[in-house]
Amino acid sequence: MVAGSKQGRGSAVASDVPATKAGDRRADSARLYLREATREDHRRVDSLPLMNRLLSSDVSATEYTSSLQRLLLLHQQIIAAISPHWEMLAHPQLHPEQLLDGLHADLAALASIDPPSSGVRVADVDRPVCAMLLADAWEALGAWYVLEGAALGGEIIARKLRENLGPDLPLAHFSGRGRERWPRFARHLEALLTPEVSDSDEAGDKVSDKNRRLPKAVEGARRAYVLCTEVLVPRESAPAISFCR
Repeated sequence: MVAGSKQGRGSAVASDVPATKAGDRRADSARLYLREATREDHRRVDSLPLMNRLLSSDVSATEYTSSLQRLLLLHQQIIAAISPHWEMLAHPQLHPEQLLDGLHADLAALASIDPPSSGVRVADVDRPVCAMLLADAWEALGAWYVLEGAALGGEIIARKLRENLGPDLPLAHFSGRGRERWPRFARHLEALLTPEVSDSDEAGDKVSDKNRRLPKAVEGARRAYVLCTEVLVPRESAPAISFCR
């Protein structure tokens, strides 16, 4: 899931923010706390074969198409889980559904060149799935954090895919606007997870609420990372994938 790690690798599903100590819950470090608290979850997703194949010099166009299909399925499922809590999370310029546009555009362009590849059927890709349940808005915010962080990792992946599969490869998703979106989202994340605390009589309640929000956001992010491992691992023996339970 990172835009550029120390190893110089890209990632399709992680955030690229500086690290901090997991126990540090200062008001300006909610996103850093999330980053550190989910470091191992991120590492597991980064090590998935699909992630490595996208960066490989011998990646095929079929593998690229299959990866986009799985990423679309993943995004749809996380967005479906966030949707019931959107009223509390709403931002005037940002919505996670905007992250689907590049995936749809790339898959449409690839379908016009070659028939859909085997693996995930188009019917499944187009159908929002509903396996992941998020308990409240703060878990939903953690899951949204994973999606926005994923958008940061596209530039390195896009460059490698362009080198290996040609300059005309549709790359709307990986060449998207993740870095444009991230500062705005990060400010929104901080505002939601670290509400200002005054000296009023309600200050104690606000501190308690703030301390509850951060762990809930971590739980939501971890649920999203677990879903990543389920959706992004190919199941070649199955004609289609469904994660509704």
